[in-house]
Amino acid sequence: MNEVRRSIAVEVRLYGVLRDYYAASELAPHRPFLVDVAAEANVAEVAAQLMIPVELVAGVAVNGATADLQTLLHEGDQVRLFPPSTGG
Repeated sequence: MNEVRRSIAVEVRLYGVLRDYYAASELAPHRPFLVDVAAEANVAEVAAQLMIPVELVAGVAVNGATADLQTLLHEGDQVRLFPPSTGG
């Protein structure tokens, strides 16, 4: 009998002010952490699960390649979320 996976684990790393949305980031702000999401989840759903407003996500990388909020995720993917850059 084939078993259907209903969730997958992805590795997430948050940058800048987005780290404020992950409580454990105070202990290790630059370390990645695992998030369990639905098997058909996209990056926007990861942000929503972490309660990060999507308008604060200015950049996305999945497995080291530029991606967007609609990119579908797979087991073990590495997701990086970046806030808008500031400076002059």
